[in-house]
Amino acid sequence: MRMKFRFLAAAVLVGSLGLTSCSSNSTSTGTSGSGYVWVVSQGNTSVTFYSMNLTSGQLTINSTNPSATTGRLPSAVVVAPSAKAMFIANTNDNTVSSYTINSDGTLTAAGSATPTGQAPVSLAVDPTGKFLYVANQGDNTISIFSVSGTTLSAVGTVSAIDKNDALQTPTGPSALAITGGLTGSGNFLYVADQLTDTVSTFQYDPTSGGLTQLSPFYVQAGTNPAALALSPDQNFLYVGNSGSNNISSFSTCALVSSNCGSSNGLLNPVSGSPFSAGTNPVSIAIAPGGEFLYAANKGSNQLTGYKVGSGTGVLTPTATATFSTGLSPVWVAIPPEGKYVYVANSGGSSVTAYGINTTNGFLGEVSGSPYSISNTPTAIAIR
Repeated sequence: MRMKFRFLAAAVLVGSLGLTSCSSNSTSTGTSGSGYVWVVSQGNTSVTFYSMNLTSGQLTINSTNPSATTGRLPSAVVVAPSAKAMFIANTNDNTVSSYTINSDGTLTAAGSATPTGQAPVSLAVDPTGKFLYVANQGDNTISIFSVSGTTLSAVGTVSAIDKNDALQTPTGPSALAITGGLTGSGNFLYVADQLTDTVSTFQYDPTSGGLTQLSPFYVQAGTNPAALALSPDQNFLYVGNSGSNNISSFSTCALVSSNCGSSNGLLNPVSGSPFSAGTNPVSIAIAPGGEFLYAANKGSNQLTGYKVGSGTGVLTPTATATFSTGLSPVWVAIPPEGKYVYVANSGGSSVTAYGINTTNGFLGEVSGSPYSISNTPTAIAIR
């Protein structure tokens, strides 16, 4: 049992009006209006709700519905493509909680939590919003649910272990990434496996949600892969290797491209991969335009910034490559507008906000940041 859960903590503690900056370049501001930021905290099993100023990046806690209750040890969150439902994985309860996202951003719990496999730590919703996939690190499985609003109905459970492995070696699935929804893209689910230092690939049926293991099933990543992120065009998959302090980059072949002659979902290493990161990269976010990638390094209390090579997937450090965060950053998230970066600092019980210079990727901390939040924030959702 100890071996099976060796990396669980890494996976779980695996998302004013101006900006301050040391850069001579101005940091871009967002469009006018507001958005919503939800921060999941493990210590008090809650979701804290903020309004996000799209002009300044500032967060203001909502006074009418500041929090919603989760299960024990909430570790991951995902918002449905409709932006009307939210799902949270509760690792110690072996459940997923469901919420309605109201028009004002408040959350309404949608009945009882739904049972999953053992120790769920990551979630992915397909781009059509029909299916939810849950990585269960405790029993090496992927749970499949059909989604209707906030209602989850069990479709089945698939082993995350290679069916051709005679020893049935535990894999410790820790992170998920899913393709689909783009013209010409195939339907693939990628799984980071912490105990085998690999990334495995399933094809999902867009009608039934069922998963089929591809052949070859897995590729080698770095040590203790804890985070996955797809490029917006789905041509590249990035893997945060928290044990080897680097990021692996793969072409996905989810679509026909200059790197892939067919849409077969198979992963191929990008030239120069893996790319150096800080200590224990456990979360990755990519700007919506695909030009910048940021990795949260839990062990060195910083973000690492990269310029993403167009068409190549190669990562080059931004001119200023590292940015200080609070203690133990475990989740990094970027709003759809692509102007800001938000980081949950589990050790510092805070959220740090940055503005992105869209020319060079430099991050300038938003005035008023960091924002204090009690009891170990571990995940962030943004709309």
